[in-house]
Amino acid sequence: MVSKMGYLYLFDCLSGKALCRARITTDTVFVTCPQTSTGGILGVTARKGQLLQVSVNEQTLVPYVVSTLRDTQLGIALAGRLGLPGADDLYAQEFQRQLAAGDVSGAAKTAADSPNGMLRTAETIQRFQGLPGQPGQPQPVFQYFHLLLERGKLNSLESMELAKPVIAQGRTQFLEKWLTEDKLECSEQLGDLVVQSDVNMALSVYLRANVPEKAVNCFLQRGEYDKIAAYAAKVGYRCDYGVMLGNLARQNPAGALDFAKQLSAGSLVDPNAVVEIFMGLNRIQETTAFLLEALKGNKPEEGYLQTKLLEINLRGGSPQVADAILQNAMFTHYDRQYVAKLCESCGLSQRALEHYTDTDDIKRSLLAMCSNPQQLNPEFVLSYFGSLSPEASLDCLRELLQRNMRGNMQIVTQVAAKYNEQIGAEPLVELFEGFKCYEGLFYYLGQIVNFSQDALVHFKYIEAAAKCQQFKEVCVCVL
Repeated sequence: MVSKMGYLYLFDCLSGKALCRARITTDTVFVTCPQTSTGGILGVTARKGQLLQVSVNEQTLVPYVVSTLRDTQLGIALAGRLGLPGADDLYAQEFQRQLAAGDVSGAAKTAADSPNGMLRTAETIQRFQGLPGQPGQPQPVFQYFHLLLERGKLNSLESMELAKPVIAQGRTQFLEKWLTEDKLECSEQLGDLVVQSDVNMALSVYLRANVPEKAVNCFLQRGEYDKIAAYAAKVGYRCDYGVMLGNLARQNPAGALDFAKQLSAGSLVDPNAVVEIFMGLNRIQETTAFLLEALKGNKPEEGYLQTKLLEINLRGGSPQVADAILQNAMFTHYDRQYVAKLCESCGLSQRALEHYTDTDDIKRSLLAMCSNPQQLNPEFVLSYFGSLSPEASLDCLRELLQRNMRGNMQIVTQVAAKYNEQIGAEPLVELFEGFKCYEGLFYYLGQIVNFSQDALVHFKYIEAAAKCQQFKEVCVCVL
């Protein structure tokens, strides 16, 4: 306060004590106003128009109060309240005196109020931890922490030292409360301590402490894979998704599959790398599920992976999965010749036939199918021959009769009858006669004779019946 007569008065507003009384000008003070930048006062004198500027020297105020005014308690109070220097030794002495006198609450208050937190150190915490407890009273260190929490926020060290016994006692609900109220300073060390008992709370700590690597690990443990990429982009953290996925695949294959799908959808990981990770652990099921999702666009550039998907199931003991994929016609850019060979080696002769174009390959697969009653699908065989040229059809029918005339005669006669017009009756008759398969010739011609005007068909039908002893009665009736 500056009076009109030029006197300056400085008071401690809480105690009302006068700190200074001095005349700063002999002229009359005309007007004054606050100087917000310094917290002081500006004034102008009446006669000379002299500009006055008054502010507190924060470096010397407390030493002045202690040494000149000889008011130690006021100096301690000002230093603690305003964070002023000059009372460090006084606070340390007062703290030691109170501890020696058993004044726990007083010592806690002194440490809490110390300027710039000079006494809020690991040594102070250790001093309180070493004090014996009093009956019916909280432990001294908890009294200290409680006072600090009432005053504001704990620093990183204090937060750690408070959390340790609280977690050890299983009272994590208090930690959650303090974190919600922003009473603890979050750090990586605190997160490492909390994560052992509560992943959710640890995630909150890591997020506030800006420890992205461990925050991402918490997201992984919580199964919140969809949040990882968004969080990493927000904080500018470059994740090594390949390493993360590999570690997760060893611990939680199902979770790794979900994570891989999320990464692939965002183009954050190479599908080839995902396949290598899963197959390195022999996780065929997860690899299949991933590729079915990643390749659903059926793009030409994904032909290699389409082939890989079919290969790992055909070679890995799950041919039924590959069979279902091929049946649904999901992909069109895989290596058809390679997949055909794999299908044939797994006993999927029908799928092999659908992919082969070379006549030798087709004959081999047809023989394999027809020699196994469980694989034989007459409807498919009849339909399949419709995709072959007349020359190729004859070649395949000849191979079937040559390898197993009795076993394959029925399917050969059915094919011959169905595609009689395309192949021609004359070459088909020559085929059967070449193997002296008159019974087959009779069955073949019997299916078309009633609808044919070809003299050769009628003649060969009668002739075939005559040559088959078991069909003599039929021959007589025809004649």
